[in-house]
Amino acid sequence: MDKTTFYDTNTGQIVGNGIGSIIAAGSSGIIEGYYDAATFYISDGKAVERPVMPIVASASSIKADGKAESIISGIPVGVTCDHEGTSTVMTDTSIDFTAEHPGTYTFSFSKFPYVPVTITIEATS
Repeated sequence: MDKTTFYDTNTGQIVGNGIGSIIAAGSSGIIEGYYDAATFYISDGKAVERPVMPIVASASSIKADGKAESIISGIPVGVTCDHEGTSTVMTDTSIDFTAEHPGTYTFSFSKFPYVPVTITIEATS
């Protein structure tokens, strides 16, 4: 039996894998071969590697004084940023981050078909 990959024909996002021939319904498509959803998506009927966002932080550790900063840059416009329970669709390509309190601060960026990125900044006293 052949391995197959199922995907959403509207977005190209892989929704599952299987063995054999199963008829996909609705907006599901099917291609031959096994493709990992974390690494691939389907474009024009072919498996393509998901692009990596070029997001970087200028510093992974800063002083928690409200002045020292880490600049997170390379953010594609339209990407969703999750930080401290808040989701924001980015209209800028960078974040100038400062902290007044020591702690670990996490920024998670996502937008399909990009591979999600997590940036962690440690603020120390």
